[in-house]
Amino acid sequence: MGRRQADSLVEAGLATSEDDVEGYARQIDALHQEPQRRDLAWRLGLDEQVIDEQLRLAEMRNFIEALTRLGREGLLAVDR
Repeated sequence: MGRRQADSLVEAGLATSEDDVEGYARQIDALHQEPQRRDLAWRLGLDEQVIDEQLRLAEMRNFIEALTRLGREGLLAVDR
C-alpha cells in the first residue's frame, strides 16, 4: 500500500492523515535513493534483510532455484 491507498490507510487507522502517508512514502523514497542511510532504516523499522539488495533478493533466488530443481526432477507434476 502507499500513496494511492492513502484514504484506505487512514480509514484503517494506520495513518492519521494523507500527509502522514506522504511523509512516510518520502522517507521510503529517500532510503531507496540512499540505502546506506541507517537513520531512515531505523525510523522505518527496516533491517538489512530489506535494505541490502543482495539479501532481499536471495530468498527469491533460492525459491526459484528450488522450483527449477523440483521441475527437473518431475516432482511438480500435478496429475500423477
